[in-house]
Amino acid sequence: MFSIATRHLKAALHCASKADIRYYLNGVLVEAAGEKDVRLVATDGHIMFCGKAAIQDVSGPVGFSPIIIPRETVEAVVKGKAGMVEFKDMGDGKYVLGNQIFAPVDGKFPEWRRVVPQAADGSAACYDPALLARAHKAMGTWASDKVKMPGKTHLVPNGQGAGVLMNDVCSAFVVLMPIRPTTIDTKPPAIPQHVLQ
Repeated sequence: MFSIATRHLKAALHCASKADIRYYLNGVLVEAAGEKDVRLVATDGHIMFCGKAAIQDVSGPVGFSPIIIPRETVEAVVKGKAGMVEFKDMGDGKYVLGNQIFAPVDGKFPEWRRVVPQAADGSAACYDPALLARAHKAMGTWASDKVKMPGKTHLVPNGQGAGVLMNDVCSAFVVLMPIRPTTIDTKPPAIPQHVLQ
């Protein structure tokens, strides 16, 4: 049993799928990351969040097999006012998160570490503005729901490879897939001159 900040769960939720046919993406992966931390990962195939969160009120070993918490469970928990929520293994394949009893998503989460670039080359890339907005929201939520994110945020492009949004002082990052050249219109739309007249 341990407790985890609701804002960390909420941050991961910004990048999780909502109703993907790949049902194992419709949730937040939780895995042990040492004795006092857990790692939270969420993705929809275009954007991926990864954060290493400190835990509190630890009783017993934290080592457990990675599980996927269903999106509905995380949504219900983060709606509450609690700053911390309890995570507990009840046995028989059931867990408790806050006041929600759930069974993990029955599926294998993708090998998410393969998506994280070992080094980004900084070459220019085009990103979907909606994905960038979600990435910034996730990073801001991870840091705090109430105050401006501390440190400096960097978007490290990687050409046609995955880019990374990170912050100097946050223990989290977001991986973004770029817009492929074939999806960009070769002829840009006309600027709406009638609005300027």
